[in-house]
Parts: sequence; C-alpha cells; structure tokens
Amino acid sequence: MYALEYALQKQPEPIQVSDTYLLLFCTWGDGERSYERIGTITETEIQTTYATPEMLDRYGNAYTAAAADIGGAYRSQKYRTWLNTQQEK
Repeated sequence: MYALEYALQKQPEPIQVSDTYLLLFCTWGDGERSYERIGTITETEIQTTYATPEMLDRYGNAYTAAAADIGGAYRSQKYRTWLNTQQEK
C-alpha cells in the first residue's frame, strides 16, 4: 500500500550525500496503478522517530514503521476528506 522510495540528495561542496526518502501512496483501480507523493523524510528522522523499541517490535524495522505511520495518517486524512464530501451531498 505504501512505497518508500530511496532518493539521493547531493549537497554543495564539499560533496556529501544525505539520505532522503520519498513516501508515495499507491492506489490500484481498473487495472491502473497511481502514486501520490505524501512527502519526504530523512534518514535521521527515521532513526530518531521510528527506530524505537516499540516501533521495531511492531513493524520489524524503522523504514516500515515510518511508511506505516506516515502513510496511515495520510490515508486517514484522505478518508476524512472523502467522507466530508459525501456528507455534503
């Protein structure tokens, strides 16, 4: 359901590479697959926020924990928006 795609971001001189991850929300329908960009997260954010013992126990690793947490929040917000439009009809 969530795709955590790796991207490299190059910094100005001296050349350094910072790990940045792009989080995409993937949906399927009518034989089509579409992706919506949710946002980005850095390696440091993943390790400090999602590498806790509780998250590692629940999800197995910090990357899956980040994708599940951020993607779940996005999906909940998207559902609330859809629900509001249905109630307005």
